[in-house]
Parts: sequence; structure tokens; C-alpha cells
Amino acid sequence: MAVSLPYSALAVVAVVAFLVLRAVYRVTFHPLAKFPGPKLAAISSIYQAWYDLRPETSYIFEFARLHEKFGPIVRITPNQLHVFDIAAYNEIFKIGTRYARHRDNYNNEAADGFFNQLELKTAKPWRDAYQPYFSKGAITRLEPLINSRIKKFLSKFELAAANNEPMDLSMGFRSVTSDVVTSYMFADNGFELLDVKDFQSSILIALEQYFDFSQWATYWPNFMPWLTRQLQKLTEEQQEKFIPALAATNWITEQCRLKVERIMQNGGSEDGTPTVFDAWAKPKEKRTWTPNMRQMTADAFTFHGAGTDTTAHTLTTATWHLINNEECLQKLRAELHEAVKEPESEQLVSTNVLETLPYLRAVVKEALRMSMGVPGRMARVVPEGGAVLCGQKIPGGTAITSACYCYHFDPKVFPSPHTFDPERWLAPDAAQLESRFMAFSKGPRSCIGINLAYAELYLNLAYMVRRFDLEACQTTDRDMEWKDNFVVTTKGHLRVKVKRVEEDN
Repeated sequence: MAVSLPYSALAVVAVVAFLVLRAVYRVTFHPLAKFPGPKLAAISSIYQAWYDLRPETSYIFEFARLHEKFGPIVRITPNQLHVFDIAAYNEIFKIGTRYARHRDNYNNEAADGFFNQLELKTAKPWRDAYQPYFSKGAITRLEPLINSRIKKFLSKFELAAANNEPMDLSMGFRSVTSDVVTSYMFADNGFELLDVKDFQSSILIALEQYFDFSQWATYWPNFMPWLTRQLQKLTEEQQEKFIPALAATNWITEQCRLKVERIMQNGGSEDGTPTVFDAWAKPKEKRTWTPNMRQMTADAFTFHGAGTDTTAHTLTTATWHLINNEECLQKLRAELHEAVKEPESEQLVSTNVLETLPYLRAVVKEALRMSMGVPGRMARVVPEGGAVLCGQKIPGGTAITSACYCYHFDPKVFPSPHTFDPERWLAPDAAQLESRFMAFSKGPRSCIGINLAYAELYLNLAYMVRRFDLEACQTTDRDMEWKDNFVVTTKGHLRVKVKRVEEDN
């Protein structure tokens, strides 16, 4: 007599059969089946999630071990390869590259802007319009505007020293980098986050929570945008109460929109100071196309995000290691004592001078090496027809990544890679290290704000070290451990006690 199974049991059997068949396909018949890697990684993204979604780990920390075992190309998920080979990296990110950005990694709040344009040919003219406003010359011309934000930041150190109060520098660096990039973009006072007591801006706190969540979002690249659209239907009060990260991104988006709209309506800034959006408000050449307001707002949102946490974390990294390395600190301070003769002057020394200081430059370089920017997987797509990397043919359409973390912490290139060692950038073979330095990525899609970031790093570090002694306060090595949450996020904050540097008579 035949046995009739209930519908629920049939459904379970069907799901199990599907998963088994899919696993068999992925291991044996999938286009990437020939590439080595953990079998579990080939079968399911759960292998990746096991590392990324736990608070103590990140998947990229496993890559060195996987490459040592399996070679330069490793299958890290069912549909994605990771390549650890500098020649392959240079091929993927070269000028004129045919490797487009992968849509799953570029599907966020800035989706309408140039950053999320997948094809280089679409992004290039858009980016080229902005490029002159981030050039070295443009940064130099607008240094007074940048300096005003940094001097305001330094005044907070003075106050903390006078009152013997600790400072949360992780939040302080985020506040100053946010105010610098927004002031620079819009030629105004920016978001004025430096005015918030103890740097505890609700906006920055919410954004920190957003990055903690962002790793989860990568596992549902199609579902998360849909969910975000549904959550946008909540009232502003409901968002602030239940989803503060969404409320924060909405606030930033709206502020960006208002500021860009004002610039476009006025044909530039109110006092004539150049703004980034002069690219469209008063272009120097005729253009057949101008982004719409939504697209320009998305660009402003991206400029703010890219220019805030990444630079702030580099400053945090440099400061933490200088605090814990007296020899490095004193060597840097001695160099700055000669270059910054009047540290209290209202006129700050130009970055054109500071960047010529060998040890300061080495400290900045080493901090960028250890902090990176985006440390992990920002996938590219192998062009149609496939490609040969590391002597292996890779099918067209394959998602392929090459994480910055692997190169910056490669012990064969950077001995003792977890040790903060500015001296490595002063050694006779230092020029060779540049080929493995990719804190700002490389090629035509590299960070457009590199010159602004360097200006902030040089000025903040130079004047902070020249004028103040810092001591860690309730901060441990564990607090400074980090995760890959698209950007680097530390497990705790850097808190310090501040004293004025005693000047020699």
C-alpha cells in the first residue's frame, strides 16, 4: 500500500533535494568548479558568513592561509574568486581596464551617482568633471578653508588639556574629517559636527552602527535595497527611534541635497569660493549632459562617506601607534619642531611643506598601510570572452576580487606586517613597496579624494603631535582590533588624556 506524505514533508524533501543537487552542481559542473578552495566555500556562502557575521572575525583574515594552501587564485564563494598576485591586480585595475564593477558591491545609497556606475566608459566623463576640484592645486588654493576646521579641532585639545578631561579621538577624528570634506565640497561650515559636545554626534554614532550592519547587507544585495525602500515609508520619528542608522543617512542625504541645490541655484557659492559642484553650476567647458539633482546628491553623499571614516581611521591608527611607540613619537616631534617653528600661529604650515618631511611622510604612509581604506572585497567582473590571470583562464562574467588587506599585510613584502614601522618607508628599497601600496586603490577608479585625504593627514598629525602629549585612557589593544565592515571598524574607541607639549627655552 502506497504511503501518502503530508505536504510539509514533501516540501522538506524537495528543499533538501534542491540543496543537494545544487551542491553537486557547484562542486562538479559549475564554471568555477576547476578552481581550488574550500569545498564548503564552493557549496554555499555560509562558509563566508561564518567568518564575516561573527563579531570576532572577518573572512579576509583567512585569505593568506587559503592562498598558501591553494595558490594565487582561490574560489572563496560559489560564484566568486579571490586573486592574490600583483601582476593580476595591476591587470584588473590598470588604466583602460575592461573589468567593470560588480553590481552586488555597488548597490547602496549612492546608487545614482558616479561611484556606482559599473562601466568605466560611463563613469569616466562624470568623474573627469569633478577631478579638477580635487587636484593638488585645488587643495592648495582651498587650504585656508581646510585649516579653519583643523584649527577648530585643535581648540578642542586645548580645552581638554585645560580641564584635564579625556577625549574620544575616534569620534573626534570622524567629526573633523566630516566637517573638512563637507566644508570643502560646499564652501561653507559643513555639517558643524565639531560643535557637538564631546564629539558625540548622533549622526556619527548612527553611521557607526550602520557600518556594523553593512556586512550583513552584502549577503542579500537584492533584498536589502527593497527593504530600505519599505523602511523609508516610516515616519521620521519612527526611523529615529527604531532605525537610527537609516535616519542618519536620510539626514545626511537631505543636507547634501539642500546644499547642492543652493549651489546650483546661485551658480556657485555665496562668496565665490569654489565648490566641488561648480563642475556643474559653472563648468569651464560646454557639457552635453548634467546630472540631475538626485544624482548630484548621491555624489555628495558618497564624497562625505568616503572622506570621513576612512581618513578618520587612518588618523586613529597613527595616533594609537605613536602613543605606544615613544621612539617613533620623539623622532616625529623632533622633525616637526624644526618645520613648525610657531605651532600656535593662526597661519598653519602648508601641506606642500609638511609632505616634504621624510619621517612625517613615513608615518602617514605606514598608517595608511595598516588602516587601508576599504580592506576587503570590492568585486570586478571578468570581461566578456574571459581572461587569463596567473596562467589560468577565467570565464567571462565571473566576479573576481583582490583584497587590499592581503597586499598590505604580506610578510614577504612588509616584514612583521602587524608592527607599526615607519622606518620601512625610509629604507633603500622603499620605492619597491609602492607597487604594493593600494590604500586608495589604483587605476581609473581610484579614490578621487586622495589629495584632500593627504592634506588632512599631514595637517592633523603634524599639529597634534607638535602641540600635545597624548596618553591612552581606558583604551586597550583589544579596542583597536578591527573588522572588515566594508570600511575598517574598530571594536572600541581611542580615548586619550591630553597635555600641552612643554616648549624648550
